[in-house]
Amino acid sequence: MANARSARHPKAFRLIHTLISVPDVPLETRLSLYHEAMRQLRHLSDDVWQGLRFFVAVEAFLLSSILFLMNTGSLRLFWMALAATLGVVGVLAGLAGRYIFKRHRIYYLQALAKKSLLEEELGLYRSTISGSETDRALPWRLTPEVVKEIQQGFETWIEKSIRAPGTIAFYQFLIYEILIGLFGILTIVALRNLVMSF
Repeated sequence: MANARSARHPKAFRLIHTLISVPDVPLETRLSLYHEAMRQLRHLSDDVWQGLRFFVAVEAFLLSSILFLMNTGSLRLFWMALAATLGVVGVLAGLAGRYIFKRHRIYYLQALAKKSLLEEELGLYRSTISGSETDRALPWRLTPEVVKEIQQGFETWIEKSIRAPGTIAFYQFLIYEILIGLFGILTIVALRNLVMSF
């Protein structure tokens, strides 16, 4: 999945890699590349939300269809079989959505971490805006303490942050997991009703 995302945003990730791994790039060039990387990072964040909206819409359609079929009186055997089938489809769609969301989340965190390391390297955390105590690091901004944590263990921080409690991502994962559980229960109920219809 990471390779697919890289293919989708090749320019952004070549830029981020250049900024992090080539220290002798002229400052003006690095700032220009940093601006482009920031623009692409926003697209990554948008992709996460678009994926969530798409899968929730699909799951909502399947859920309403199952509830309708389970309350249909005629041809009960056929409708229960169809409801059970849609329940399985709902579980599979939820699992697929959760997997894709997790891959998107990991790729976003990788880009965010590299952007923050670059800001530290450029001195944006050490300098402040004139007349204030606010540093020059731009949103999405990580605290200096978190940047130091990333420096000490890049992959460890990524793994810990995927569904950290209190983050929006934590609740997004929860949405997928609730839907998967709900479709699992509906599938079992539809199968039980199907057996009782014989």
